[in-house]
Amino acid sequence: MILREFPMRIHHLLIAIALSFTGIDASSQKLKCKLNFEEGIYIGGMKPNWFSIELTPTGNNGNNIVEAKGTFYNKDFGTAPFTITKNTLPTNDSLMISASFGWHPISNIEIKKETLRFDFDWSYRPVPREIDLRILERADRILSTNEKWDSRDDRNCKVDQENKKWSLYCAIYQASTDILNDFNHRSAALETIRNAINNLSPQRDYKHQIMDFNNESTFLDVKLLLKQSQESLAIMVNTEPN
Repeated sequence: MILREFPMRIHHLLIAIALSFTGIDASSQKLKCKLNFEEGIYIGGMKPNWFSIELTPTGNNGNNIVEAKGTFYNKDFGTAPFTITKNTLPTNDSLMISASFGWHPISNIEIKKETLRFDFDWSYRPVPREIDLRILERADRILSTNEKWDSRDDRNCKVDQENKKWSLYCAIYQASTDILNDFNHRSAALETIRNAINNLSPQRDYKHQIMDFNNESTFLDVKLLLKQSQESLAIMVNTEPN
């Protein structure tokens, strides 16, 4: 449980960063990262200096950062692991940082001698697409009956898969992996669900928004949330839910 908290605290720091950029043009919201290659690992940080970064490249020459694994660290907010992976989202950037708090494009990648530089777009959120609507529709079908609903979510989706009973979060996780063979914690599908929760429960201060809504709601509440989320997402992608 402790390990799960760290990325969430890092996400809270990202929200604080977002507030500090209020009113600034979006193009200036990319963080500049500079890392030096030391004993097989890139070590450095970003500017402004919110995080330190360690990155272990693939291969032995320090030049291949695709599928490289790394860690963000901040003394007040803990650690968050990440992977640099090929972009599967609709941006012009070729690589993404994949972390528990979302997928973020990196650009202006430059490797010279033993120095790695890149820009980290922390503000990126996936644009709603028809495939996000398909994910919510599939999640709705997965939760077709009350007997298939897990009312005590702990976000351990492997157990849900084994028991064939899914919480709201794990139904979306399952739907996403079924359709995309991938899962993004900050996908447009999940962001739409979060917005719908805010509309349905504006006074609640949930620690884990989707999990807590699931655990404090009825099956009919969950189905209503999915219906409203599909309707909202359908408007955004200019199509109709099935």
